Amino acid sequence: EMLATLKVFSSDGTQIINRQTRLGQAGRFSAGKPLDDGTYDVWIKPVGCLAARASGCTIPMKTDVWRPFSCVPGDVNGDNKIDAADANALSNAFDTFEGDEGYLPDAELTGDHYVGTDDYLLISQNVGKVGAD
Repeated sequence: EMLATLKVFSSDGTQIINRQTRLGQAGRFSAGKPLDDGTYDVWIKPVGCLAARASGCTIPMKTDVWRPFSCVPGDVNGDNKIDAADANALSNAFDTFEGDEGYLPDAELTGDHYVGTDDYLLISQNVGKVGAD
């Protein structure tokens, strides 16, 4: 699981949800409250990942658990793009474990609680990508 910011908009563009949620391993998350049947636009930004947006999501039967979203990891500094600034931020925390001085949770991209080479590989695979507005 990872912490994410969730925004939900009605079909007329009105923002109806702006909250923190948890994105599960399968990419599922909860809006935190049931919504009426209808069509919504969903924006989600997991920590350390790019934001994603899906338009025209149909929500049946007052559910609050939504379809999976995929996470593009590498946004260490939280600016919604993956670039050299993210690699530099990761460098500052390189070779640290959770609990160590200098550990940066947003630089730990693989889920192993260690900032290392595997985290660099994810940034290098995704450099140049930009998240949804």
